[in-house]
Amino acid sequence: MTHGMEVCAKETLRNQVSDKQIVKQVKKKLEMSSRSLRSEKRICLKRIRRLRKMFPKSESMELNGLFKETADYIVWLQMKVRMMQALVHILNGSDE
Repeated sequence: MTHGMEVCAKETLRNQVSDKQIVKQVKKKLEMSSRSLRSEKRICLKRIRRLRKMFPKSESMELNGLFKETADYIVWLQMKVRMMQALVHILNGSDE
C-alpha cells in the first residue's frame, strides 16, 4: 500500500468513526427531545384537565369547544371588571 492510499484509508476510517459518533449524538439528542416532548404533552394534558373542571359539561366537549368556552369566559370576566371599575368611578364621583 502506498503512502497516499494509507492516508486515504486512515482518513476514511477516521470519518467512519466520527460518523458513528455523530449518529450516536443525534440519537441521544432525539431521545432527549422525545422525553421533553412527552413531558410537555403531560403538562398540556394536565392543564386541559384543570380547564375542563372549570366548565360544567365540558367532559363531552371537543378541545376547540373548550377553548372557545374559555375565551368567551375570559371576555365575560373582562367586561365584568370594566363594569365594576366604572361603578367605582361613578360612586367615588371621579371624572377620569
